[in-house]
Amino acid sequence: MTVLAIKNTCRRNGVSRLHGHVARAMWADLWPGVLSREIPIGHITNGVHVSSWLAPPVATETVEHLLDEHLAAQARSTPVPQGTGRGRQLLWLGLMLLGAGLLGYALYSLPSLL
Repeated sequence: MTVLAIKNTCRRNGVSRLHGHVARAMWADLWPGVLSREIPIGHITNGVHVSSWLAPPVATETVEHLLDEHLAAQARSTPVPQGTGRGRQLLWLGLMLLGAGLLGYALYSLPSLL
């Protein structure tokens, strides 16, 4: 069934560059005479795009920048600098607004659940 799907689809891809490379090697027999790098199996690079993960009250450029720095520091396994900069204040305010909204929704919804 896998071969049927591979041969009858418009696009094939792996979930990372390495996965695309491995998939091209695994399925090379389906394209005899084609160089490995030319086998029509691509890849989609995984990644976290901070702005697509943030709720509107938190999605400000300052907070995005702060989170980007934090994630980069985590990736390097270095300590995140401590401080009380504007980005941290905005992040905390955004999280408090989201928490208050969640609590309000829960209180509003609770009577209908009982």
